[in-house]
Amino acid sequence: MGVEYGLEFRRTHSVRELTKLLANVGFFVEVSDEECDLIDSIFVPSKYPAYGVLPDSPPDQGICERCLDISTRIRTSVDSILE
Repeated sequence: MGVEYGLEFRRTHSVRELTKLLANVGFFVEVSDEECDLIDSIFVPSKYPAYGVLPDSPPDQGICERCLDISTRIRTSVDSILE
């Protein structure tokens, strides 16, 4: 999708960065800045533990459920953009 709209191809796992790239070309993902921060703070350290910013303990069930809810809403929003 990105190349067709003049976006540079960039490797990133940051939801915040990806949503900003889409917003710059008029596509808006239904996610708040706070939700981007939460997802980015959980995903990136789990993928790359050496760069982690998580506390000494893993996220509890409530945080995990919230992240799943946010991720589902992001997926639904992106799916509607791609249609």
